[in-house]
Parts: sequence; structure tokens; C-alpha cells
Amino acid sequence: MNGDVVTLERLYEAINRADMDGILRVQARDVEWHGPPVFPDLAGPHRGHDGIRAYARRIMDAWAEFSVIPEGFFDLGERVLVLTRERGRGRASGIEVQSRPTAHLWTLSDGFVVRFQVFWDREEGLREAGVPTPRPGRRARPSPASCRGSRP
Repeated sequence: MNGDVVTLERLYEAINRADMDGILRVQARDVEWHGPPVFPDLAGPHRGHDGIRAYARRIMDAWAEFSVIPEGFFDLGERVLVLTRERGRGRASGIEVQSRPTAHLWTLSDGFVVRFQVFWDREEGLREAGVPTPRPGRRARPSPASCRGSRP
């Protein structure tokens, strides 16, 4: 298995523990994060470790509980596409929600994240990554060599 996939599996574990040191440990100093455009305060770009801290603060301000569930990893060489869903409980409302199917596209260099993009529309993430979108009524079935799935 690709080391970048292992790095990202550990990164999601750190995200779900709200372990900022663990998150930053695998980020390049000049990393660039782009959140989903549907949320202007998260859209970014967020640059460097300070930008990631600001991004995380915005999420923690809005959510009493927040986690990202990786459903599958597509190893694309320098990039890894991760099929995801987000879950959370609103800080003010207490309402629990789960997102629609989303995608995260990570670019890594020498084991460090240099760019991150959230796609609120999973199909858009698949297109951007160059991964074939499944036909209606059929699920994506990536080859075992290119994808590693995980379930909570």
C-alpha cells in the first residue's frame, strides 16, 4: 500500500481526535487548504499551519462534535482522492447531522500534504481527480490496487 494512503489514514484519525499536533505534523509549512465553496467562511484558501488552525477553529466554533468518515482511498500517485462523509452535532442547536457523500483531494510531496481540496459534491471530486464517475444505478468499483476502503 502507498505510504501516502497510510499517512492520510492517520491524518483522519488525528482529525477525528481533534489532535492539532497530529494534523500539522504531516502538513508542509506552505500547505494550502480549500474548504467547500458552499461554506464561504471555510472556502479559503487557508495557507500554512496558521491557516489550518483558523480552519479548525471555525469548525470547532460551529460543531460540538465533528468527525470525518473516510469511505475509500484512491491512490493516484502524487494525489489521493478520499471518498468521505462528515458527521457532527451543532454547537448551538444540538442537532446531529451527516453530510451527503463528499470527496477530499489531497496532494502530497515527500510524505507531506501540500494541497487539500474539499468537494461537497462527490461526483465533482471524482471528475477533478480523473476518476471515472459510476453510471446511474452502479456503484464505483475501483481496483484493489488503486483504492482501499474503510468503514467506521
